[in-house]
Amino acid sequence: MTYIGEPYDETYYHTFSKTRREGYHDYSRWLDFAGGQNLWENIADDIEAYTGLVSGKRVLDVGCAYGYLTDILTARGANVSGIDISAWAISQAQSLFPALDFVQGDLLTSGFGNNTFHLTVVCGTLECMNNDAEIGSFLSEIKRVTKPTGIMYFLIDYCHGPEPIYQNKTYEEWLTALQAGISGPYDFDIQDVGHLPLYYATRAVVT
Repeated sequence: MTYIGEPYDETYYHTFSKTRREGYHDYSRWLDFAGGQNLWENIADDIEAYTGLVSGKRVLDVGCAYGYLTDILTARGANVSGIDISAWAISQAQSLFPALDFVQGDLLTSGFGNNTFHLTVVCGTLECMNNDAEIGSFLSEIKRVTKPTGIMYFLIDYCHGPEPIYQNKTYEEWLTALQAGISGPYDFDIQDVGHLPLYYATRAVVT
């Protein structure tokens, strides 16, 4: 699978992404954002508020980047695997958190077994795909690796800038895409969100 903006290499994290609000060029600053608020703790709080406590659960963090959320969910008692297509990002994650489980590669060829995870977390990944067909394939894979009784949690960026590199879907359009890619007897709770720092605009929880 290809992604808009590839390759997600060191140059991407240190140069191009300076034009975006999340500031991957200084990724560590996310640890102390908005007057001392830790973005990753904030997102972990939101995950637990909408999916339940993660302690004791097998969790997949898709698009884990430098591994900060993987680390926080692990500290909260989850058994977490982080995966990212970016070799650079995974190298940084492995350096920062050598005891954690990180996989570099495409989720579609990762080899994770069917019904492996109680919770699959996808933050800032769906909007990076090229078209609806790729989004559909990705969502089908998320469904496959998540237990039938599990939960799928998504945070999605709605880019308001001029860069033609993200899927600029409204939350209604994301609901349509999620329902198409994750077919079956699922409930889709999708909302506009504004309380999370930085750029996430849409939260979707699929149960």
